[in-house]
Amino acid sequence: YGANSFIQINFDGNNKIAEGVRVYADGCIVEGCRISDLYTTTYSAVGIGTSNVNGGVIVRNNIIKNLNSVGNGTLGDGNGMSRGILLSMNANATSESIIEGNIVENCIGEEGDAIAIISSNGAGVYYDSCVTIRNNIIKNFTRRGIKVQANKNKVIGNYFNHSFASSSEIPNRMTVIDFVQGGSNYAIENILDACKWFGQISVYATSPDSFNNFFIENNKILGIGSETTNPAISIIPLGSNVFIRGNQIVCGTGRAISVSSIINCVIENNTISCSDNASERVISTTGTVAKCIIKGNILFDGVRQCFIGIDS
Repeated sequence: YGANSFIQINFDGNNKIAEGVRVYADGCIVEGCRISDLYTTTYSAVGIGTSNVNGGVIVRNNIIKNLNSVGNGTLGDGNGMSRGILLSMNANATSESIIEGNIVENCIGEEGDAIAIISSNGAGVYYDSCVTIRNNIIKNFTRRGIKVQANKNKVIGNYFNHSFASSSEIPNRMTVIDFVQGGSNYAIENILDACKWFGQISVYATSPDSFNNFFIENNKILGIGSETTNPAISIIPLGSNVFIRGNQIVCGTGRAISVSSIINCVIENNTISCSDNASERVISTTGTVAKCIIKGNILFDGVRQCFIGIDS
């Protein structure tokens, strides 16, 4: 599609087509599409995708259901990658992109990420993608609800849920909201409803990467029980300036909040209910955590080793 195109399509892949809409130009609007039943055994399954679009795109009020890239047993090679919405960039964005009001359901297969943002040169440099992902309904994903691999993004007011009956149905699961690489990212006022067996919100960096400025605020993590052992919120940025404030957290037997390798961290006014685990903490700092403020947090329920454990 050419620049500034308006795209609206109803498309049933009948389990024979791998992709719905692919955009290569700036300024396009993809709105009101109904895309379903995409399937492949050799490639990626993508409902709505962009390739190297740095000048902004709007993906709004679409319904995307039933994507299955079966995979080959090797993670990360593209075969097995199911994406409801995928924005891919290769430079700093020159205009904001918006992903809003979409329903993405049943993004399955080997690596099912309902929404993914990637802006990188492929060699450890991550660009400013400037994407706002807001007010989407995301159900049934096998790896992540939202994956962000870029700087300067906002994940706001989205609803997540799944109906998998056991962890064996999602062996490659990771995190519901996953900031994989990049900094200056926000997760605010999202509802993560009974996303069992997954980590809930995470930031993760490995040396030599170092990422700064994360805001995890006013999210609701609900419906988690003793079946889930992951930390609810896990932050390891190898950088500075992390704010975890005002979240309502119902967690399993793992930690409610776990942070590591941060300079300047605020953990404030979170309300927490935990499953019993007498050998685990509720809030934990490990590794190198400097200048950390922990205040005003409330534990409503759960037998634990301690409320706050500090190892650094």
